[in-house]
Amino acid sequence: RLAVFTDPDCPHCRSLHPILKELTKKQKDLKVEIYLYPLVSLHPKAYDTARSLMASRQLRQLDDAFAGRVVPSPRGNAGKVSVDAIMAFAEQQGIYSTPTILLPNGALYRGPRSLEGLLEGIGQAKGKQP
Repeated sequence: RLAVFTDPDCPHCRSLHPILKELTKKQKDLKVEIYLYPLVSLHPKAYDTARSLMASRQLRQLDDAFAGRVVPSPRGNAGKVSVDAIMAFAEQQGIYSTPTILLPNGALYRGPRSLEGLLEGIGQAKGKQP
C-alpha cells in the first residue's frame, strides 16, 4: 500500500499522477491510496477542487484535475468533511508539503519522483516491514 498526500493544483503532484498510474500497472499487488490535501495558501482553488473530487469519487475527474482541466464545483458542503479530515490528519502527522508519499512500511519516501525511483523505494520498503 502506498499513501500519497496530493494537491490537485500542485505542479509536482500533477507530474507525479501519471507516474503513479504507470506504477500500478507494473505493480499489480500495489494499492495506491490518494489523500487529497490542498495546500490552500499556495493553491487557493485546490480546496474546492478537492471537495468536488471527494464528493464524486470518480477516477476520470481525478485524472481531469491533474491534467489541469476544470472539474465541476462542489455543491453545498459536498466533500468538505472528508477534505477537512485529511487536512487535519496530515497536519497532525507533520505533513506540510505535496506530494508526500508514505511507503508500504510507513516510511516517508524522499527519493526521486520517477517510476524507477518509486519502484526501488517500494522494493526497499517491502524488505523492511515493521
